[in-house]
Amino acid sequence: MNIGKSIKIALINKGMKNKDLAEKLGVSPSKVSVLCGKPTCSGKMLDQLCTAFEMKASDFVALGED
Repeated sequence: MNIGKSIKIALINKGMKNKDLAEKLGVSPSKVSVLCGKPTCSGKMLDQLCTAFEMKASDFVALGED
């Protein structure tokens, strides 16, 4: 699982920027940048990301798999 890669691909697929995701998550754009560099995240953050991208967790995580 590579959450950073999943985020980057989901951003492209949804036509979003870090700023857009940050607003949906209620965090700063710099926090999104930090998340993009991490291989994992908490279950709570995963749920928030899936909600923000309107995706099932399995589909979101699969984006980051090689």
